[in-house]
Amino acid sequence: MKIRLDFVTNSSSSSFVAYSIHSKELADYIKSLVEQGKQEGGTLAQGLFSTESLGELKILGDAKIVMVQEAAGSGISLNNCQGGDSRNLRQRVDDNLRLHRQELIYNCLKKFFRLDGDDWTNMKSLVEKAYHEDKTNCKTYMDATDSFTAFPLPTKNEFWTEGSTLVRHEIFQTHKTVEVPQGIKKIGYRAFERSVGPSLELDAVILPEGVTEIGKQAFSDCRVKKIVLPSTLKHIRQGAFSCCKQVTEIHIPASVHTIESKAFENCPGLETVVMPGVTEIESEAFTGCSGLETVVMPSVMKIGSGAFAGCGRIKELQTESRILSVADDAFANSSVFAEAGPDGGFAFSFNQERLSGFTVSEKGVLIEYNGRDSVVNIPGHVTDIGQAAFRESGTLTEVIIPDGVKTIGRFAFSHCKNLRKVFIPDSVTSIESYAFYECESLTELHIPDGLKKIGEEAFHGCKGLADENGFVIVKGRFYTDCSGSAVITIPDGVKEIDRRAFYGCEGLAEIRIPGSVKKIGEIAFEGCTGLTEVRIAGSVKKIGNGAFYGCTRLADENGLVIVQDKLYQYCSDGSQVTVPDGITEIDELAFSRCASLTKIHLPDSLTKIGDFAFKSCENLTEIHIPDRVTNIGECAFYGCTGLTKIHLPDSLTKIGSSAFTGCSSLTKIRIPKSVKKLGISVFYDCANLTIYGFAGSCAERHAAQHRIPFVAEE
Repeated sequence: MKIRLDFVTNSSSSSFVAYSIHSKELADYIKSLVEQGKQEGGTLAQGLFSTESLGELKILGDAKIVMVQEAAGSGISLNNCQGGDSRNLRQRVDDNLRLHRQELIYNCLKKFFRLDGDDWTNMKSLVEKAYHEDKTNCKTYMDATDSFTAFPLPTKNEFWTEGSTLVRHEIFQTHKTVEVPQGIKKIGYRAFERSVGPSLELDAVILPEGVTEIGKQAFSDCRVKKIVLPSTLKHIRQGAFSCCKQVTEIHIPASVHTIESKAFENCPGLETVVMPGVTEIESEAFTGCSGLETVVMPSVMKIGSGAFAGCGRIKELQTESRILSVADDAFANSSVFAEAGPDGGFAFSFNQERLSGFTVSEKGVLIEYNGRDSVVNIPGHVTDIGQAAFRESGTLTEVIIPDGVKTIGRFAFSHCKNLRKVFIPDSVTSIESYAFYECESLTELHIPDGLKKIGEEAFHGCKGLADENGFVIVKGRFYTDCSGSAVITIPDGVKEIDRRAFYGCEGLAEIRIPGSVKKIGEIAFEGCTGLTEVRIAGSVKKIGNGAFYGCTRLADENGLVIVQDKLYQYCSDGSQVTVPDGITEIDELAFSRCASLTKIHLPDSLTKIGDFAFKSCENLTEIHIPDRVTNIGECAFYGCTGLTKIHLPDSLTKIGSSAFTGCSSLTKIRIPKSVKKLGISVFYDCANLTIYGFAGSCAERHAAQHRIPFVAEE
């Protein structure tokens, strides 16, 4: 058994998520693995693998293990959890992962250890045991300061070796060039994989003469611009350089005869490959190298399945040998056509349309544009612009869409920061969600009269489209307020306030909504902490979930944020609450984490309880749901550990997934015959529960499926 520890380099923001679990048995097992790793490694830095500190994996005392992983890599910045963002970000980390805490802990351990199969089996069984023995101590820390002080990482490169094999390399500060030591003959499995953190990068890695093999995934996802290979190299193993997105050129020595499968998979920055001695390119070796233009392969005789799939910019293939075997899909979705000649060899030609950067499906859908032109004229035979086709195209300034295009897909032009001008023809009937999201330079836009649909946030963040009042309004939909005013009057004629239109506008104090508005989108005013007055005409028919969440200054004397007939949030720490008559819906998260709440009275007018509405109300013991309620949302009572009694009405038709997960004190629940749908894991972790209901009902089937005791009523 060999063991290695993977580090996650801290970002400058020190933004972390930490998962912890209490288990002395698991702690002791990890300590034994660490000690064995120290003994086997031989060249590991003194103290780096102490039994008390494992880099960012820390064992505190004898019984608590804290796994840390950087949040920034997954697009979640927990530093922003202090303001209006707190609901969404914390929900993504905590609530959306609510049923997978055990798996998270196991996967965190996998980030740090590379073990044999039996060791993983032991590790996983110990995690499962610890989790089931004490679930209350298996929790998520939302901020690094809640649980630990980050371990000071070494300030120099570390090369960990076993004999002549480089086992692992770590970089802890920016270096221009890394030179692998002399005497190394093999770069081991995943030796450089992710060894460079997201805030660091390398100009070059130089391998010394004498290296003969680069192991599987050795440089996978490594942030390096250039790799210098020695003349002694013989083998480039599977996935060796996959996802090296910054490498632009690679020269493979003549001593290498085979490029193994996926060796350079998804290296979009790679432009030139020179491989004079290679005779075989295996399956998917260069698949997804969308920037590849020049391939020099004079000795190649065999090209495998998908070897150059998705390489839409290849314009030069230098071959001298007679290529005898080319898989049918070797150049799928690329710029190259391979045709068998009369002599049994293959000849190559180029798809000029794909050379221009367009990948179009047989049905006319523009799948991807990877060109670099500033002004793009989309081919006339395109019928639809596909999802994310131009996403984050930094060079694009103007796009001309031909007549005949019907749909502009989700994220089609999102984050095209320099896009200034778009002409949308009359044939377009649908612009999907986020199509032009954050196209901040967009100033000229033609919208056809026959357009039938504009999706959510399609023009959110398009500051260049703002009118003289600082409003972004497209086809009667209000997208973004750029004015910064404290008092805003929505112009008459606006029909819809889009999702997130005023999200986080803390300086907004008063909003006046005219009679023309029919809909207010989800989280439209979330986090508007300064909002004290909302004037809504009676014409508004729908207000989306979370529309006024976080608008704490709208709360009444009882701490309730109510707009029209919907309750959005409880902002007090009182133990008892009476929801006023006339309220028809309790919005998602309205009472979430109200630990002080012990009793609540719901009105007869109520028809719906939203997702996470009472999540983690630990001291709520009893609740009577009125007779008009038809829907209980997902995780509505998740983690209500003190709940012992609940009444479900005969009007109820649906109970969402995990609605009562973690209600460990609940021993009895009657599910009426009217309930036709029960979601996933509705009663997960309700160990003492018995379900009462009707024979043959949805409730009985759910109980049988999840091995919950069931008592049939007559």
